[in-house]
Formats: sequence, C-alpha cells, structure tokens
Amino acid sequence: MKSKIKINNWQLNKWDIINVHLLNVQNYNMNSVKHLMEPEKRPIILIAEDDESNYLLLFALLKRDYQIIHAHDGIEAIQLFKNFPPDAILMDIKMPHMDGLTAMQAIREIDQDIPIIVVSAYAFEQDKQTAYSCGCNAYIMKPVDAKKLTSTISLLLSIKEHHISIH
Repeated sequence: MKSKIKINNWQLNKWDIINVHLLNVQNYNMNSVKHLMEPEKRPIILIAEDDESNYLLLFALLKRDYQIIHAHDGIEAIQLFKNFPPDAILMDIKMPHMDGLTAMQAIREIDQDIPIIVVSAYAFEQDKQTAYSCGCNAYIMKPVDAKKLTSTISLLLSIKEHHISIH
C-alpha cells in the first residue's frame, strides 16, 4: 500500500513529496522485514542550493552513496540542519532570503565540526577567503568536477569519523 503524506510547515514542491510504503508487519516473518526497521547506513548530505538544475546535478552525482536533503535557501538550510542533522553540508553562496555565508555562520554557532563545502560560481580568491572565514572546510567552484566533489566529501567525512579537528 502506497500513501503520500504532507508535512506541515514545510514548503514542499514536486521534488519533495514523500512516498511512504506501509507494511502490515503481522503478515511477515520478523526476519524478513528486519532490514526495513534498521536505520539507513548511507551518510546524509544537506545540499543548500536554490538553482534546481544545479541541485539536480549534485543529486545525480551523490544519490548512490549518500542520503540527500535539499534546502532552497540559507534559512531552510539552518532549519533542516537543526531538524535532520546531516553528516556534511554542500552550501551555495548566492541564495534568496539568506545567503550561504550567513547560513554557514549560524550553523557554525551550533556545530563547529560539521563539514561544510562551499559549491559556488564565485571564482575570485577574495570570495574563497570570505567563505573560509565564515566557516567552510572546502571550496569547490562551479561547474563542479565530480571526482573533486566526491573525494572532498569522502575526505572530510573520514576526518570527522576519526574525530580529527578540521579547523
């Protein structure tokens, strides 16, 4: 049985409809559905990106290895960070309502250790330095190099997992 649910207070668009599969567990041997009750093992990546095509590219590159959460602006990124703590964040700089730099600073007030990777079209050295001063751990320019992105995420998650300071 498939059902769709809407979560109050979220701005949902066509990409955010949540499909839920409901099972009548009484009709199954518990061993056959045990895997359905275990938490997902893939790390969670919060992607803060307002441009749908940029988000879809990042999603396509990462969906196999990571669970993805999408924020459309800095305000939503902070809310999702608080409600669904990710293992790492990909942050665009130029977004509506609140830019990525301001969102990074707010997230850093809550968590000093979350890996934050800026993914931005801003190419000047000053832009990179500003992003690092606001709390990012890595800076990747658009258009995104897939190998650089995935290796950077893997490296930062490995460092976080081994409790090594990345500041």
